[in-house]
Amino acid sequence: MGGKTGTRNTPTVYNAAFQTRLFWDGRAPSLEAQALDPLVNPREMAMPSLAAVANRVRADPAYAPAFRRAFGSDTVTIGRIAQALAAFQRTLVTADSPYDRFLAGAADALSPAQKRGMWLFRTLGCATCHAGPNFGGAPSAFRAFLVDRAPEAKDHGLAADKGRAGPGAANGVWRVPSLRNVALTAPYFHNGSVADLARAVRIMAAAQLNARVGDPPAGARFAPRWSAAAGRFERPGRKRVTEADLADLVAFLGALTSERLARRAGS
Repeated sequence: MGGKTGTRNTPTVYNAAFQTRLFWDGRAPSLEAQALDPLVNPREMAMPSLAAVANRVRADPAYAPAFRRAFGSDTVTIGRIAQALAAFQRTLVTADSPYDRFLAGAADALSPAQKRGMWLFRTLGCATCHAGPNFGGAPSAFRAFLVDRAPEAKDHGLAADKGRAGPGAANGVWRVPSLRNVALTAPYFHNGSVADLARAVRIMAAAQLNARVGDPPAGARFAPRWSAAAGRFERPGRKRVTEADLADLVAFLGALTSERLARRAGS
């Protein structure tokens, strides 16, 4: 409204039906609750009130028969408006990615790099937060964003907004977003400061996995540590995510792209 910009990056509405919380800070518990906020947000639609929204819809005669078909009466209420918006968003489901075809039995739907990336996604721990068929928000909808582990995250201003945690918190707390169609939804993170998916994965590997990101120095060797209590050797230090690993992870994330949306986007 009036050329204003939002304070946070706009999340995709595709597959939003599967998110247990909406908005980056998760303040809306349902699509119905989420649908109303942009209508009166002064930076978005900037309507003076929800009552004014209902009055605007009532004033358009084209809506009366549509409400009658949907609700059994042509009475326009803000609750029904929210129901209608949420019902539409629940149709925006994409389940036609190469990953979906792979799970359905098409072994060649994923490239070798994508298969390696899928294995890494699970074994490194990415799937701990980005879980379930929607790759987001399970078992918990919220996670702390540990930007102090990733200097590059601070370079992109990712530590400024604390989200659900509020000002003064050590780390921001955010809703875990879905990774479906992530290759099409740049820019990334709550402030939209990262345009490149590979860079976003690099930041996440350092911040959330506490991994050393990049190839080790030439000739570097790790020293196994014997644990008498466990009766086994343990690998010391942080896990390593190499440049090849990063490339494979990005390749796998590309396999979560709806083929229909990819054609529409011309990618």
